[in-house]
Amino acid sequence: MPNTKKKRYRTRTLTPRELDFVGAYRGSIAEAARLIGMGKRNAYTLSKRPRVMAAIQKWPN
Repeated sequence: MPNTKKKRYRTRTLTPRELDFVGAYRGSIAEAARLIGMGKRNAYTLSKRPRVMAAIQKWPN
């Protein structure tokens, strides 16, 4: 029986929402969430993603 499931590829680039968060982040997750209109809980979850954490560290502040 052939494998008919679609392969899911991981995103290597940031989504638009992640990019907005990284751009607004200045040391405070809550402040970045407020600036882009996102809930604090969602922003906290977003900030724990490895690609977002790496982008925050590389982003010039």
